[in-house]
Amino acid sequence: MKIAWFTPFSRKSGISKYSQSITNALVKNCEVDLWVAETTDLLQTELKVFHYHFNEDLPQKLKEYDFIVYNMGDHLYFHKDIYEISKKVKSIVILHDFVMHHFFVGYYLIHKMDSNAYVREMERLYGVNGRKIAIDSINGSRTTVWETEEVINYPLFEKAIEGAMGVICHSQYLAGKVNKNFLGPFTVIYHPFYSYEQLPIVNQTSKSNLGISEDKILMVTIGHVNPNKRMDKVINILGEHKDFAEKVIYIVIGPHEHVQYYSQLQSLVEKYNLQDSVKFLGYQPDNILFAYMANADIFVNLRFPAMEGASWSLVEQLYFGKPIIVSDIGFYSELPDDCVMKINMDREKSELFDALKKLVFKDKLREEIGMRGKQFAIGNFNVQKYCKAFFDFLDEVKNWSPVLGLVDKVGVELALMGISQDSEVVDKVARQIYQMIGGGKQSL
Repeated sequence: MKIAWFTPFSRKSGISKYSQSITNALVKNCEVDLWVAETTDLLQTELKVFHYHFNEDLPQKLKEYDFIVYNMGDHLYFHKDIYEISKKVKSIVILHDFVMHHFFVGYYLIHKMDSNAYVREMERLYGVNGRKIAIDSINGSRTTVWETEEVINYPLFEKAIEGAMGVICHSQYLAGKVNKNFLGPFTVIYHPFYSYEQLPIVNQTSKSNLGISEDKILMVTIGHVNPNKRMDKVINILGEHKDFAEKVIYIVIGPHEHVQYYSQLQSLVEKYNLQDSVKFLGYQPDNILFAYMANADIFVNLRFPAMEGASWSLVEQLYFGKPIIVSDIGFYSELPDDCVMKINMDREKSELFDALKKLVFKDKLREEIGMRGKQFAIGNFNVQKYCKAFFDFLDEVKNWSPVLGLVDKVGVELALMGISQDSEVVDKVARQIYQMIGGGKQSL
């Protein structure tokens, strides 16, 4: 079996690390070629690497493969070309994010410079209200929807999987969304935990080597600095409880691309005079990142709204055997209650303070929760389970390909009759075909 694996492979992408881990395991049972856009700063791999920008006859080249896998996430730069190729040569999509709105608003407004296309898609998927939201966001009549929590109601992930031969999700949460919007086969395969051959090598850097006093409790948040990671909530608690803040140092590692939110966080730090307790390190290479993770006492991995399909950062953090505070929504809700500390969003402020206070003052509790989380990850987020489920799904997709081919042929005939692909008739006919043949759905 020969697989073409389309993915970001830059060191700056979490999906790159995911692809590195998976393909290094898959190649033991089949042939896997990596197809990437980047030519520099790539992760290490023994696999063949092809650059799809340099292949003019790409559709013909891809006929050499039994399966093609497209990794789709919400970052425009990393995924725009993968998205366009997936529409020319249809195959399997790994959907990494639930909210793909930021990708598509960038794709239409920046890459294509076609605001009308963005408005049309918003109307097609979400009706008259979607059209109004899109128009008002473009003309400045409202705060752009993609900068608000309201974006969760207009995720646009449907566009990323249209026409796919199959969809892989990394959580039951995301699969539930796909189930309502996709007629083809799909499955849930949890993010793989690092195989022990691929575990990051962590040096013996201590807190003091990082410029942190050994008696401080080190709290770490990782990822792009944006509002849905709730960093402001943590800073507010530190500011309102100075005696508590004196015992901790809060480190945020990740790019500051959301200028307005980053400025808000800086203002909070100044307001509460927390310059010695809160530090923003920006993007850091893996050796620095892992040094902080190895020395962390607590990870803070909050999300609201839940825009991801799962969380690679969480998988990484579980490896280090440290307690993680998460929001009790989306994928995070699927984790056992005794492996992480979950925060009810209706009581976020009080529960977050209680969780932080318990973990800061109870060394044994930190150790117990951290070890349970690590063991859960080893048992459930491992590459062996992933590979088995992945190959099983390939068999399912292969079995369903005649059905999908029939649907495509019917679609062509309807188009010749002058019926638009956006018409309800197309959707009804497709659903009837699936119902007659048996569904193609994974039971949730």
